[in-house]
Amino acid sequence: MKTAILIGLFAGLALAVGLLVNSGVADVGHAIAVGGWTALLAVTALHLPSMALCGLAWRQTSCGTNNNSGLFILSRLVRDGAGSVISILPISGELAGMRALVCYGFTASDAIASVVVDITMELLSQLAFSIIGVTLLYWQDPHDPIIKTSIFGIVVAIPAVFGFMRVQRSGLLSWLEQLSFRLAEAQQWPAVRGVAKIEAAIRKLYVRRHRIWQAFLLHLVAWMAGAAETWAGLWFLGHPLAVWQVLAIESLVYAIRTVVFFVPAAVGVQEGSYVMLGAIFGLGSQVALAMSLLKRGRELLLAMPALVMWQILENRLLLRRRIVSGD
Repeated sequence: MKTAILIGLFAGLALAVGLLVNSGVADVGHAIAVGGWTALLAVTALHLPSMALCGLAWRQTSCGTNNNSGLFILSRLVRDGAGSVISILPISGELAGMRALVCYGFTASDAIASVVVDITMELLSQLAFSIIGVTLLYWQDPHDPIIKTSIFGIVVAIPAVFGFMRVQRSGLLSWLEQLSFRLAEAQQWPAVRGVAKIEAAIRKLYVRRHRIWQAFLLHLVAWMAGAAETWAGLWFLGHPLAVWQVLAIESLVYAIRTVVFFVPAAVGVQEGSYVMLGAIFGLGSQVALAMSLLKRGRELLLAMPALVMWQILENRLLLRRRIVSGD
């Protein structure tokens, strides 16, 4: 796994550098300068509603006693922030999200179960979003070769996602258990307890079908709402596109990112996807790369408060445990 991640990282970096050099570093820099800080702040601000929707979707897949919406939104901020900064580690964002819930008083089994089911609903909703994107591309140009490739990817993804749902009662949970223990040891966290109850917690969540489908719908709306930041970014860069065009691009960019999950932070993959898909709608490679880099900037801008929040939660949990133990 480590070898695959390192290969993916270096290959992605090589692709990103190649795209920048081929498009002209100065030209990409000029494209970013057109939007400036205003574009970055607009992209960041417009990302917050979709992130909040993801937090609310996560709340629907919780079996804990504390279902406060705010804590799930903040935990989602931690989850996304850690995933952006520590992406070299497998599922680092998801592990950080689990840890945030534990800091809020959830048991380890409930936290892990909620994250696993939430990931499943997010993948299902992304699949639906990709189908919407392919439909929009077909409307644009039914003969575009990307359409056939995208349809093939969707056909492959459908059994993969449902297979993921099936393995949630098998080896995946043991792997998550081992990974959570390793992370706990590395960070000198107290031992994770009750992980053996994960399967029961997951079954309990899937029984509440109305909440599961609410999570799916909230994630689907979040994917669509997330396109607003790209629309605004392109507008500030001086190359606005129609809403449906942005939806088509976004749906397939994130689908490609998910498929190439072993490349940390989708380095190079995201940039190449924007260049390839943007070209269909007349975006130059410089503008497409500028848009991708704006999103990278947004990730870093939100990661800073996320990591600070995570540290505060960990310190509060440590303090509570010291008080209880009398140290």
